[in-house]
Amino acid sequence: ANVSTDQNANPVGAGQNALTDVPLLQKLMDRFTIRVPLSDADVETVTRKVLLAKKPAVIEKVRAELKDYTGEVSRQLQGTKIGERPEDRDILVEDYPLLPVRRRFWEECFRAIDAAGTKSQLRSQLRIIHDAVAVIADREVGCVVPADALYEALAPEMVSTGVLLREINERIINLAKEGAGGQLASRICGLVFLIGKLPREGGADVGVRATKEMIADLLVDDLREDSGKLREKIGVALDKLASTGVLMKIGDV
Repeated sequence: ANVSTDQNANPVGAGQNALTDVPLLQKLMDRFTIRVPLSDADVETVTRKVLLAKKPAVIEKVRAELKDYTGEVSRQLQGTKIGERPEDRDILVEDYPLLPVRRRFWEECFRAIDAAGTKSQLRSQLRIIHDAVAVIADREVGCVVPADALYEALAPEMVSTGVLLREINERIINLAKEGAGGQLASRICGLVFLIGKLPREGGADVGVRATKEMIADLLVDDLREDSGKLREKIGVALDKLASTGVLMKIGDV
């Protein structure tokens, strides 16, 4: 990000991505008198202050509501490197309706899928989070952004860059049109694709696998409801997807 001034001496801000690395854009550098580089930590700060900020009058209400759902929140991706951490309790309200565990899952997916670094930039993350939050903006407190929202946001770009085969994306989209259970099956397959892109080697492996339990952890979008019913539906959907050859069952997973 860079800050300059216009002819009336008013501050003007403009976001720039690695201007110094692009010869044709280097000539623009002199236009910006103050340069403010953004780190990964800044991305979290901006999203919380810009997109996830809450009115002071309702913060305690949100905190009280979320306290009733700590069990469901705590079980998210238990046993993995990105599962619940003690410090999550301090940022749970700030991150809501994202969950800290899902934010970390998204960050891992960003790094694994976006090797060029374009979609991990602040502007792209802001857009994705904005669109995901907008979908559930009118729902009651307790509803959260499901992790598969990232697949929907990134699918077009992944197809264009070759990360995702067009045929696979079309098949996932078409699943949603197959009547009862189709929408859930489509969401499951999108999430399985993201999980499949996570690294498995050495210290880079965060331990997330496409199991029924972990898929359910990431798909729950209403903490107020008994997740048991959703988990049961996911199990049935996975068996059907495996029997029809859409997904491949590996061992007991």
